[in-house]
Parts: sequence; C-alpha cells; structure tokens
Amino acid sequence: MDPTPAVLKGTASDKNQPWENRLIETAQKIEGRFGQLAQLLAMSRQFQVFETSDLKVATNRDTGEAEIQFL
Repeated sequence: MDPTPAVLKGTASDKNQPWENRLIETAQKIEGRFGQLAQLLAMSRQFQVFETSDLKVATNRDTGEAEIQFL
C-alpha cells in the first residue's frame, strides 16, 4: 500500500491523524522518507550487495548461548 498523502508530504500537522504524525516524526529522526510502492519495487529490482566477510560462530552447548561475529 502507498503511504497516505500526509505521510508522503512529510510535514506534521494538526490535520493529520496521530499515527501519521508519529510516522512523519520517525522518518525525520532517521533523516529518511517514505516511498510509494512503485518506487520501492523499482529499487528492489535493481538492488545488489557485493560484500565479503568472514563469519565466526561460537555456541555454548551447556547454556545455549551463541555468539556471531562478522570479521
């Protein structure tokens, strides 16, 4: 679903629903914005990650604790 026009505009207002203002404030805190479905789908089709890293996994079988490190 596309965000509401108020959320897309990104400006908190008394005319907005309280949940819209919360979403707008959250986006502003992380310096982001909400996108429309078509935009997000287009981005997802082009998204690629090129990353290499080593992974170290340690598990304590007595307690069940696990530690994962990306090196």
